[in-house]
Amino acid sequence: MRRPLLAHGRMRWKVHVGAAVGPGGVVGRHTASFRFESSVATWYSDLQRTDETTGRESAMTAPALPLEDHVSTALAVLRRGGVIALPTDTVYGLAALPGHSGGMRRLWRLSGRPPGTGVPLLLAGPEHLPRVVAAVPPPARRLMRRFWPGPLTLLLRAAPRLRGDAFALADVVAVRVPDTTGLRTLIEQAGGVLAVITADPAQGSARADLVLPGPPPTGVTSSIVDCSREPPRLVREGVLARSVLERAAGCTLTR
Repeated sequence: MRRPLLAHGRMRWKVHVGAAVGPGGVVGRHTASFRFESSVATWYSDLQRTDETTGRESAMTAPALPLEDHVSTALAVLRRGGVIALPTDTVYGLAALPGHSGGMRRLWRLSGRPPGTGVPLLLAGPEHLPRVVAAVPPPARRLMRRFWPGPLTLLLRAAPRLRGDAFALADVVAVRVPDTTGLRTLIEQAGGVLAVITADPAQGSARADLVLPGPPPTGVTSSIVDCSREPPRLVREGVLARSVLERAAGCTLTR
């Protein structure tokens, strides 16, 4: 099989499209399931509207990634408890279904992280937030309207079912909506949520069960705001400046 290379700076990533290999000892087919939290369902319709301050629509219109052609293969690997390597809009990552215990164990092992380490969640869209968070305070809503999809990670109170689970650390979960249509398509068909850990491209190519193609990530660092507390705290400034985040949130972010 021909193996084209994706170059990003000095990093080169072998792309084995469709060459899925089931990991040894993998648990059988299983799909993620989350409880719908009605307490946060009512605010979602607001995200459909134009932000009065910025005029930005929340509609997601980023260019599609070629990985859309390989969604079926990726889903088969994920549902078997496998781990896939893929480019996001910011960095390369290793991904697994958060509701699959075998997939999560393999994700920790491949990433070199201790089991039980908190794992960020990528969402297909903000409509999936009620499944994983208990509340969305006003500053978080304003930040979502302005910067989602995009390089902004929010820390929010985890939904009761997630608390104590692998991807919820200290009752707080990290969530983001990536700004690439192809990736969001994959996440949507996987149940709306993927657990994704940043990984070196070479690491992903060598160890993942499937490596998906796509444009090299931008390499930018996402900004992180902790909205699980009052007032919100800027955990990492990243590509979005503090002043820009504070203006969008409508409040001062603590350090």
